Amino acid sequence: MQAVKEIVDEVGHGLLTQESVDGLYQQLVDMYYKSIQRINENNAMAKNEDKEDEDDEIDQDELEVIKEENKNEFDLQLSIAEIIGTIFKTHPQFSENIVKNLFATILTENL
Repeated sequence: MQAVKEIVDEVGHGLLTQESVDGLYQQLVDMYYKSIQRINENNAMAKNEDKEDEDDEIDQDELEVIKEENKNEFDLQLSIAEIIGTIFKTHPQFSENIVKNLFATILTENL
């Protein structure tokens, strides 16, 4: 993800067209929602920690793995936000669809 951000930032204006900006943004949004889904699944597993059946219990090591996985997901989400910010900086003329979509979906879901 960092490489994508750096390429867009270094090459700057003119690298992407409206269609490629929209396509990249859609891929980033898909990655964001899949990341949210993985975090929710991890959190559900962690909540099952205190089940009565010992076979279903999650031990401390597994909880640490879940926390690390969630941290990686949050890092991925940060990278996604940084790429979108770089697109705003380098291709502001193609960012209108992104802004509209962000306000219609992700931002209103999380505010």
